[in-house]
Amino acid sequence: MRFVPYFLLPLTLSGILNIAHADEYGCKVMMCMSNPQGPMAEPQCRETIQKFIRGQSKKPKDPHPTCEEAQNTQMQIAMRPYDQCPSGTSALGLDSEALMLQPALYVQLLQQIRPVPGRVWERAVLEMPAGSTTVYTGIGEGDQSAGGRNKVCVGNRLGPISFKSGTDEEPSVTTVTVYDQVTTIAPATVPRVMDIYVDQKLYRSTRF
Repeated sequence: MRFVPYFLLPLTLSGILNIAHADEYGCKVMMCMSNPQGPMAEPQCRETIQKFIRGQSKKPKDPHPTCEEAQNTQMQIAMRPYDQCPSGTSALGLDSEALMLQPALYVQLLQQIRPVPGRVWERAVLEMPAGSTTVYTGIGEGDQSAGGRNKVCVGNRLGPISFKSGTDEEPSVTTVTVYDQVTTIAPATVPRVMDIYVDQKLYRSTRF
């Protein structure tokens, strides 16, 4: 039997479980984990999910549950401290730096740059708009070694830009890559996640 995503099934869990022949433990886990409202949002799911969590907390863990009726669906458990970047963005590489500017402002600032031979700091943007010089440092996709730092996700790359830092007596130039969008993701309070794939495509990720 093909697995039908939760939002296409009847709203009552009893109807869902009957359609999926989910009297089997693994099928119940799969259906409850696919609920966008949360794996224990439905009262009928609470006992099943609590049993599943207890089993996965043991040493050794209980065998991974399966659902023979859902042959087009797979469940995978992973340790992933950070959620995935929002659509249209990607993780900034480890130790890479990023600055967010609107494209029009980026072009405007580039037009202000006037090279002066022998004075490297004069080639920088001397006055950046207030609040726009927050430089983000990437941690890649993020793992346990990130030390609780936020994951940085960036949109479209606009190009590099330099701006003055330091003092007039001891100026220096900082060069970073500019993106039209920068967002951060805090580490999850629960790093363990269940990924549900339908027809080899990720359908839902649920932390538990």
